[in-house]
Amino acid sequence: MDQTLDERLAVTPLRPFKFRILANVAHPLAKAEHPTFAEALKSPFVLLNATYLNKLVFRQLAEQLSIEPQVLFESDSSTLIKGLVKENLALGFISDITTPNDGEDDGLVEIPFDDVQVPSVHINLIRRAHQFPIGLVKQVIDIIEKTFAADNAEQKS
Repeated sequence: MDQTLDERLAVTPLRPFKFRILANVAHPLAKAEHPTFAEALKSPFVLLNATYLNKLVFRQLAEQLSIEPQVLFESDSSTLIKGLVKENLALGFISDITTPNDGEDDGLVEIPFDDVQVPSVHINLIRRAHQFPIGLVKQVIDIIEKTFAADNAEQKS
């Protein structure tokens, strides 16, 4: 289902994504009945670096609460972030795009929060509205759309 930004662009929504706190199962926040982002900011964090939207959203949420977060480490590796959280050295701030839950019992839990207004973030496929893809371009677009459709179906189940 394409949406038109203006007459020159067509936008196909592929998937929204959500942000969560990643914690070791032994962390006190993981055991809280109604954890909040404000409570989480009392702990140190490890983040994906500035090449990811996570860092910008994390900073915006901390600003909403007027709390200066303690960021121990930044990396471009979600595997490294998960490893540091698994060792219970800090909390992580993740999205379900950058650090998908692989279904393994790895001693980590994703903690939702609702005490701050989280920006709505979506992945969209944008193309010129009057240019109909053919050949290799159409194949690539079809693969992208099928991949996200399968991912969306998996997220709902």
